[in-house]
Amino acid sequence: MKSLARNLLDWSGERFPFINVISGFVMYFMVAMTAQKLTAGDANLNVMQIIAGGLSITLLFLIMRISDEHKDYQIDLELFPNRVLQSGRVTLTHLRWLGVLAIITQLALCVWMD
Repeated sequence: MKSLARNLLDWSGERFPFINVISGFVMYFMVAMTAQKLTAGDANLNVMQIIAGGLSITLLFLIMRISDEHKDYQIDLELFPNRVLQSGRVTLTHLRWLGVLAIITQLALCVWMD
């Protein structure tokens, strides 16, 4: 039997692929650079701002995916029984806790970055 961490990675590969992480960081970087250029006249972000902002947006996407998994669970159970979630390797409770961890991380990043 696979560990929960491995099953969550399998779920992520299936329902929240790594390209979403890249997209979150690119989106944050583009918006932050544009906003800084328009307001301050110069666009300079430090690495920690880019990491914290990109991670925050990525976690927002993850929370949206987890919410969607809850919304569509019954339909997906019938249509896609072999998916990691529908096969029982990961449960909705596991995803809820992952969502709570994502929210706590976002709040911590907000407090830390001020």
